Amino acid sequence: MVDARDVWADPKQAARWSADPARGNPTRVEHLDLMLDLIETLYRPGAAMLDIGIGSGLVEAQLFARLPEARVVGLDGSPAMVALAEQRLKPHAARVRIVMDELTDPDAGAVPGGPFQIAFSVQTIHNVPDAAKVHTLRRVFDALEPGGWFLLVVIRGPPTEALFPAYRLAWDRLNRL
Repeated sequence: MVDARDVWADPKQAARWSADPARGNPTRVEHLDLMLDLIETLYRPGAAMLDIGIGSGLVEAQLFARLPEARVVGLDGSPAMVALAEQRLKPHAARVRIVMDELTDPDAGAVPGGPFQIAFSVQTIHNVPDAAKVHTLRRVFDALEPGGWFLLVVIRGPPTEALFPAYRLAWDRLNRL
């Protein structure tokens, strides 16, 4: 089995994905739009936000178009993705801090730049090895301010073949939207 971290470390793969992130996931645009609507509604001016898996900075580019005053700390463990994010987000350098962080290290300290009013993750947590997911989510929740929000967008296939018809129904419905 290929480790997802190895895939995202490849600069060619990172650039290919960044050029067309909805390929293979036609509902990504709708999921992301819904998450950004929620952030726009919940955001308290002056508060900091945390992106777990900033990737190539695509989400922040859209976020800053909606909330020009927003401040974001973005974590990612892929040097290839971080390089793309740094390039894409140069115009917003004063409002974004990008940190190399796997989030899976049980000995890692607090997430820098917190506490955060809103933390979000778009299609990242599912790449974290199962054994590290609890630790990863604990670090996220520890970084939130009291009453803070965590918005999670994941891709997850059905855990058993018996559930596939239910997942297919949901995907078909979202695709019609």
